[in-house]
Amino acid sequence: MSEAHYYNRLYGLHESGEIACRNSIHDLEKALSRVSRVIRYFKLHVPPNACALDVGCGLGYYSEALHEQGFRVTGVDISTVAVERARQRFSGPAFSVAQFPEDIEGSFDLIWSVDITPLNTFDISAIGGFFEACRRRLNPGGILVIGWHTDFSGQMIPNENWAGWDMAFMEDFCTRWGLEGPAIVECRNRLLNGLAITLCRAAKKSAPVFFALKSG
Repeated sequence: MSEAHYYNRLYGLHESGEIACRNSIHDLEKALSRVSRVIRYFKLHVPPNACALDVGCGLGYYSEALHEQGFRVTGVDISTVAVERARQRFSGPAFSVAQFPEDIEGSFDLIWSVDITPLNTFDISAIGGFFEACRRRLNPGGILVIGWHTDFSGQMIPNENWAGWDMAFMEDFCTRWGLEGPAIVECRNRLLNGLAITLCRAAKKSAPVFFALKSG
């Protein structure tokens, strides 16, 4: 089964009412909250009407949340089903079926990439390749935000093909590529973030973590 076919099936199930991936965002209020908290937590400063690229936009909820924050948004995904549904649901962002970075032209003030296939790995060099592709598409002063669900175990999450990054892995790529994070952005400050991570690690509880890279 090709990757595009897999995601077409996945998003088709979402639209039928079956939540086939528990990490997918299919709630605009939740997407708006996450985007707002990421911007606030990392103190991201972007120019008015900045252009944003949502890599792996899926059903378009993060794209619409970014649009409502004032960004000019392009959402891209390899799934034709997801892109068609996103276009039907949201008129603000521009959605297209495309592969990143091969099919993407231009540069951006913000690249937003959350819970996408290139991050589903314990191969740090592969993730580094994705970071470098994003960095090349950032405008001066641009920002890369990545997000990932992890149970902090360093193992594949049981019953799911999902990499549960541990702290050593995350600290390694933050050090290598100059990212800030990890942050559970639902926490109001960095002290609470550290406590939340400690509790999640102890319980091996899955949580969404975010990272930010600010280009020079």
